[in-house]
Amino acid sequence: MGTFKFRCVFCRQKIEAEDEWDGMFAECPGCGRRIEVRRDDEFALKPPHTRLAPIPPAADLSPPPPPRPTFQKQFPPKMPHTPLPKPQAPPVEKMAVDEEPPAKMEPPAPEAPKPFPKPFAINLPKWELPKKDGAKK
Repeated sequence: MGTFKFRCVFCRQKIEAEDEWDGMFAECPGCGRRIEVRRDDEFALKPPHTRLAPIPPAADLSPPPPPRPTFQKQFPPKMPHTPLPKPQAPPVEKMAVDEEPPAKMEPPAPEAPKPFPKPFAINLPKWELPKKDGAKK
């Protein structure tokens, strides 16, 4: 039976476990929290890094890209500027001196509020603080 090392995901405590515990849950000896025993940690065996030789650039055998089409900016023909006419106020009708102004529309009168219901009495015992001598009234 072999062993492997891993770290607690909460307190980063280094822990050593047996191979058969891989994938099970255990209590961390450092922080006491429930953790999963996993072999895929920073202590797992990793192959050494090998340097690969850079790949030489391939010869460019592709045909050159087609030329991009050129677009000329086309604007609509210029129109002569004509100012807009100024807005005019609607004509005001003048009233004769003896004419009465039109009646104003008044909002409907609000309804009278409903009276509150009469309060009712709640008979609860009256609480009093005890006297200094400890006797009640």
